[in-house]
Amino acid sequence: MLRWAAAGLLEAEGRFRRIQGYRELPTLTEALRRYVSGENHELDTHQAIA
Repeated sequence: MLRWAAAGLLEAEGRFRRIQGYRELPTLTEALRRYVSGENHELDTHQAIA
């Protein structure tokens, strides 16, 4: 069964698409964590994303 699942994933791999902006997800996660915890009540909308 595991072999079939692996074969299916390898077959489908070429049709997967990357999410645009996936490299910035850690930055978004950290900003949301700070916002929810109350460390930063305003999101910095002027911060440049590398």
